[in-house]
Amino acid sequence: MSDRRNGPRHRVQKIATIKFNRNTGFHSTGNVDCRVRSLSPMGARLEVASKIGIPDKFVLWMEFDELEKQCQVVWRADGKLGVKFMPMQPASITTTSSSPPTVQAKSAKPRWMV
Repeated sequence: MSDRRNGPRHRVQKIATIKFNRNTGFHSTGNVDCRVRSLSPMGARLEVASKIGIPDKFVLWMEFDELEKQCQVVWRADGKLGVKFMPMQPASITTTSSSPPTVQAKSAKPRWMV
């Protein structure tokens, strides 16, 4: 597989949540836990228990960094996803009154980039 990244990446081990509209099928909550294994300003490599039911577009939430990114899947392989970050869209996910509100990043740069 050729490397098509546009910038440097950083190896990380972060816990994150993939959020998407729960009406899209397989996952009843619209949330899937994942691990972020590499990260750059342009995208990330994620590990998931199963890629089944994860849509091509979703929001990635990294609680520790208070970072939320709109993502588009670029590649999928054996429980791994390569995503590129997209501009945030308003109301990108649907929540219910029992769901926590969507939180935007506090600073322009996440803690791993400082």
